[in-house]
This record gives sequence, C-alpha cells and structure tokens, in this order.
Amino acid sequence: MPEESSNDYRLETLLSKLVDETIEEEELLRLEQQLDGSPEAQSYYLQYLDLHSELDQRGGGFEAPKAITQPKRLPWLHVATTALAAVIAIAGLILFQDIDDPRPIVHVVASGGPVEWEGWNGETRTGPQSGDGLSPGTIETLAAESWIEFAFPDGTTASLSGPSVLTVSLVEGRKVLRLRQGNLSVDAARQPQDLPMRVFTASAETEVLGTQFNIQADSFSTQLTVNEGKVRMKRLADGKIEDVSANQELVAALETGTSFSASPHPVSVHSWKSNLTTDAIQGNREKSPSGVEGIRAAPHIWKGEPNSPTKPILLYSAVFDPSPRKSPPLQIQEGARIEISGRMNHSHHIHPGFATNLDHGGFAGKYAVFRGTLVEVDENCQFQIVLPVSSFAPTSSRFPPSSLGQEMMYLWIQTVKSDAGLVIESVEVKK
Repeated sequence: MPEESSNDYRLETLLSKLVDETIEEEELLRLEQQLDGSPEAQSYYLQYLDLHSELDQRGGGFEAPKAITQPKRLPWLHVATTALAAVIAIAGLILFQDIDDPRPIVHVVASGGPVEWEGWNGETRTGPQSGDGLSPGTIETLAAESWIEFAFPDGTTASLSGPSVLTVSLVEGRKVLRLRQGNLSVDAARQPQDLPMRVFTASAETEVLGTQFNIQADSFSTQLTVNEGKVRMKRLADGKIEDVSANQELVAALETGTSFSASPHPVSVHSWKSNLTTDAIQGNREKSPSGVEGIRAAPHIWKGEPNSPTKPILLYSAVFDPSPRKSPPLQIQEGARIEISGRMNHSHHIHPGFATNLDHGGFAGKYAVFRGTLVEVDENCQFQIVLPVSSFAPTSSRFPPSSLGQEMMYLWIQTVKSDAGLVIESVEVKK
C-alpha cells in the first residue's frame, strides 16, 4: 500500500476520513493524488468502500455525507465521490431490510461447482442444493465452472456464473440485487409499477419492471445487454440515465468521459483469437525466459458438486472472455474447434470448458471435456492442442445437450490437484 512520510496521509487514514465525513480539503487532494494513476491504490480504495458498505448493511446507521467543498475536481476524485454515493444508495435501501429475518426470499433451482451462500443472519451454506430456501445474504460462485440459478416467489429467476459475488435482498417488497463482480442473467416477471427491481453495481444502477437481461460487472464498469423488454440504467459517475431496449447494450464506466449511449447488440462472429491484455479474466500475466507472454493458471479450491461434496481439491485455472466490452459475441458454429497453445513444466492432463448464453438470451449452460485431455509437451515444455467443440459435453442435465448456436461467455483451462506450471499463451476458436 502506498505510504507517505506522515501517518496522517496513509491511504487507509484518508479513506477512513472520507467515509466518516471528516476529511479536509488538503486531505481530499492527497487522496486524489494517491489514487490517480495507481491501479493498486484504486483497487484498495474500491475494496475499502465495499467492506464499509457490507458492515453498514449488516446493521449500522449510515447517513449521507455532507457536501464537501472541493478545491479541484480531478478524475479519480470524481470516481471516489460518485462511488461513495453508490455505497450510500445501496446501504440506504438495505437498512430497511431486517437482517435477522430468517425467512427465505428465494429458492435454489439448481447449481454446480463451488458455490457458497452467507446469510445476513450469520448462517452459511456451502453448495446450496435444489429446493433450498435462502434468506437475504450474499451468493458467491467461486470458480469458472461454478453456477447457480435461483427464483423469487413471483417467478423471477436469476443465474450467477463464473467467479461472481451477488447480494440478494427484499426491501419493502422490492427486489434489490447488488452485483459486486461477475456475470448475472435475470428473467424478471412483471414487477409492480411502484416497486421495480433494482440492480446495483460499482458503476451503475438499473430499474427493471419485467424483462430479460444480462449484466457483466467489475470494479470499474458495467455492461448491460437487454434481450427482451426495456431496462433503465443510471450511470453513478454523473447521474445520467439511459433507457435500453431489446437487442441493445450499454456500458457504464466510473469515468464520465466515456460513452454512455445504448447501441444495437453487435452481430455475432464465429471465430476469435485471444488478446492477453483484454481477454484474460483469471490468472497471472507473465513472460517466459524467451520473452513470450502468457497467462499462468491461478490456484483456487473446489469442494465438489452440491450433491456430492468431496475433500477440497486444488485447481489451477486460466479464464478468458472471448467477447470483452463492446466486442461482438462469439457464436458457436457446427465444426468449430478450440486451439490452445502454451507451456507446462511436464506432460499433464488439462481440463478445458466454457460457459454460454442463449443467442440474444439468458444463461444457457456450461460445457467441458470430462476427465480432461492428456497434453504432451515438447523439449521446450511447449504444447499445442486442438479440440472440436463437439467433444465438450454439458456439465448438468439441465443444460442443452449441444452448445451449437449459443454465445460463448467465457472459457477456462485448468489442471486438477497439482500445479503443472500451466501457462496459456494463446486460445483460438476456429470455424
């Protein structure tokens, strides 16, 4: 964490003063200077506000801060104050929710992979199963192969997939979802006119009366794709509002200089080659001794499927998004194949898979090569394999038997139980 010579100017101290409304003008400028141009400080800042919001949601008063006279409006200071406003808006809504109320507000339709739920009443559950009722709390899908579908009593359903974190609550009859990061697909039944569903992310707020839409979110931006009906989105950075209709999409970023205008959903493409800078969403970027860049698979724990828990298994995964922000969706065609190039310490089984959305629709399913595939490396520890998409089977009987015609949402490549030094240098989908 960046440090100044005086403890008064440590980032933690300045953030504490920001949320406590005791920050002075000079300190506000100091905070801006530390945030501007420092991804590490910016990430810590967003995590700090997220924790502060979580604590307030669990039972503390949270009043809106008094207006702060700002001597200069700098880019990251604007992000800081608007993101704080988002925290206030979310916390203000959730204070109306009785966090000790144990009654379920949704039930689990189905799930797979490592999933955890933590209720605001302190109850926790690993691998919630079909039919389980969940009270207000946080659902986390922990790995690329994770997914969960849940439903509200009125028939509204939502699916969370990949590494994602979602808080679910009911506030005076209104559904409130807070997507901290990841992929969310919602099929909303018609909502009461005066009680639209609200979905919050770090950079946007949406109001929904009845529609089908997908949201991808991280700490800095939100991409909304509407497949049916209409969704109203507010960009929290400046309060701008945009209505997004069926077959349109919109990106809301924390920076106000970016475009904020709905555009037609791009026409699908049928081939893709990875760009490590924009497409890698899990794993660590590194260079080989010869200078070739790649994404090293990152470790995480798997505890088995919900209906068959097992001893924790260590996985090493690299995950890629073939349709990053503003890119056309990748539609899977008959005869398509996936070509993977990279390096490992030695020959080893790898386990590839991918998640899909329906064509201009919601979450479709997950597909994988069961039992993996043995990869032989050459004398330089390099490998290249080609897998037909037809060799990927659904990971649940709930998913369509074939992925043809669906849009690939993200793709993972992993080793199981042991670190084979897996580094992915390139992934291609070819027709």
